[in-house]
Amino acid sequence: MKKRFQLLLTLPVLIVLGCTIFFLLLPSLLNTYLFPRLMAELPFTEKKLSLCQLTPWKTTGTLSLANGDEPTLSMPRFELHYTPASLIRGKIVGLLLDSVSIHLEMQGGNPVIRGLSANNAPANTQSMAKDDSLAVLLPLSIETITLKNSSLTIHQDQQEPLKIMADGHFELEFVEQPDNNKLLAGFSGQLVTTGHLALSGAIDLHSVDTGYEATATLSSLQFRQGDFLFATTAAEQPITLQLLGTLEKAQYTLANIVLAEPEKAILGMEGEIEPGKGLFHGRGHAVLKRTKSALAINFNGHTQQSKTSIDYMLAGEAFTIADAFSISPFTLEGYLAVDGAALTGQLRGKIPEIALKNNRTKLINLSLQMPLQYPPPEAGTSGKLTIEQIRYQNRNSGTLQATISQSPKGILASSLLTTPFVPGLQLICDGSAQLSGKITAHCRIPATKINSATFPSFIALPDKLSLTGKLAADGEFYVTDKQPAGKISVKYLNGTLIQGKNKISDINVAVIFPRLPQLQTAPGQLCTIGAIEFGTIKLSDGRILFRIEDAQSVFLEKIRLNWCGGKVETGSFALAKDMKELETTLYCDRLGFTELLAQFGIDNAEGQGSLNGRLPMIISRKGLIFDDGFLFSTPGNSGIVRFNDTRQLRQGIPDNNNSSYLDYSMEALENFSYNWTKLSFNSQNDDLLITMQLDGKPAEPLPFSFKNGQLVPAGKGPGLQHPIRLDVNFRLPMKDLFHYGTSIQSMMEKR
Repeated sequence: MKKRFQLLLTLPVLIVLGCTIFFLLLPSLLNTYLFPRLMAELPFTEKKLSLCQLTPWKTTGTLSLANGDEPTLSMPRFELHYTPASLIRGKIVGLLLDSVSIHLEMQGGNPVIRGLSANNAPANTQSMAKDDSLAVLLPLSIETITLKNSSLTIHQDQQEPLKIMADGHFELEFVEQPDNNKLLAGFSGQLVTTGHLALSGAIDLHSVDTGYEATATLSSLQFRQGDFLFATTAAEQPITLQLLGTLEKAQYTLANIVLAEPEKAILGMEGEIEPGKGLFHGRGHAVLKRTKSALAINFNGHTQQSKTSIDYMLAGEAFTIADAFSISPFTLEGYLAVDGAALTGQLRGKIPEIALKNNRTKLINLSLQMPLQYPPPEAGTSGKLTIEQIRYQNRNSGTLQATISQSPKGILASSLLTTPFVPGLQLICDGSAQLSGKITAHCRIPATKINSATFPSFIALPDKLSLTGKLAADGEFYVTDKQPAGKISVKYLNGTLIQGKNKISDINVAVIFPRLPQLQTAPGQLCTIGAIEFGTIKLSDGRILFRIEDAQSVFLEKIRLNWCGGKVETGSFALAKDMKELETTLYCDRLGFTELLAQFGIDNAEGQGSLNGRLPMIISRKGLIFDDGFLFSTPGNSGIVRFNDTRQLRQGIPDNNNSSYLDYSMEALENFSYNWTKLSFNSQNDDLLITMQLDGKPAEPLPFSFKNGQLVPAGKGPGLQHPIRLDVNFRLPMKDLFHYGTSIQSMMEKR
């Protein structure tokens, strides 16, 4: 009896001791004998599954797979939590995966576990890929899975790997099956990732009668692909993704995706996928925040191995941007073909109208055909852009044709703009838009004949002014860091301006704007003029130095012309769009005396001598005003002047009741040796008053003598060379003299 009692006491101790020894030795036995055989078929050079601890309530271990120095799967610690009672029911309470690191690589455009391929994947994996269900049979069910400090790395050829860190907690549902198997019926939980793909949200998947239903609700998302940034914050509506169906066919809905760059938009789509056949189709929409307009898209696609092809069509609503321009409803269509990391495609589009509201311009019937390729080719097929009409103030003002092609750095373009208003004129541009945001363009207008007779009415020229010549231009334009810049040179060659009987000919001017968009030139811009004819006033060989200060004003630094055999210059002055009148002074140097008189209508004079002086002038809408101007002969430089028709002079000499003196003066002027002369210029109402002062004597003795202190004609004797001083006044109608009519007023109103 006593021995039996001792046996009963020692038996539990032996059982506990045996179990303890079993649980202590079992991990070593499994690590040494079983696990190496189970993992022998895996295609990795380094593979190790090791249990660190095994108890009736918890199992811990590690798992690693690698090929040389390329890790595939690293699981430094996993934990299985259970109880003896839960194991009897075929349940594991929880699975903890801590610091798991998984490496994938892209093969044929699809992510594959590094070290595996479609050919060496385990047989059961291949068979599951062909199964039309999500059936996962396990000998034990797992109630929860916790993911902690884990990462997923996706390796791509010649690109920086994408790394995603993840934490999550999931609850799994299983259904009892025959033979005590557990069928996974669904799971739900929370997932948080950081890195290249940052998101936070809930995931739910469960079986339904027709297959499965999956829902993901993301409260935040941030993901960048090239120039596109998708970013959803907690302040916005959450992203929702729903899938309903089987592995053969499923319907999907995706809503509330926020595109933050390059343009803010809300995206969504829905459709159907057939993975078994590689088919998918759907429709989507994008609401652009800036324009508050919608863009609809329909697409059909097919995928086979690493190749995917998509046909698409986009339709956009009419919209207006900042009241600056509006775009009518438009359509875009084309196709995309993806082969691994390479993309090719075609984009075709039509926009009936773009209206630029600020300057009353409309672009009519835009047509675009553009090949797409990524990575961009060194040299590829060019696309086309045409604008059928460029209308300004409701008139057809031009046509644009352009070729567009891709390059490794962005887009290359060449364009040709023509206008019916100037036959033969061509604006030719070559440029590029780089992925970095830098835009460059070189534009030119080859020298082309122009004639104002073909100009439209909205080009406001002064009344009755005609313009001919050649126009040429050459410019370079840049946009760097969103800041525009550039320079342009504009030339007007062999130009002629005609207004009534006034004419300016042989005009040649080149203007350089070195710091666009500022409409400002450097000092010293040069305009040359061959000849100027204002009525009877004729000048030649003009040189004008100037600078353009802005779009509203021009500063004339110096004007110099030949006039009557001498020179005339002006000082510097400014021309402004809002100025009421212009004041300047003509500085005259060695003007031919008799030639000057002839131009002012005092004809039939010849002789020697030159004049110097200044002519202050005021030009306004009312006309031309001379303000106390004067010209005088060079002191000590006398000369001979002959007036062959003195009738005009006689009318300008005041009556002094001495006809003999007047007769003597008129005969003297027919061959007069003057000591000095002076011309004064003043305006009075609409007339020019010219006062000519002459001091001298007849060049030869005249048949006159003194009698009783009076000059009288004499038939005999040596004659007289008596000194005289004459003041002769001329009143000349200004409009008849300069033939400006209403032209000055018209020019100042339309300058």
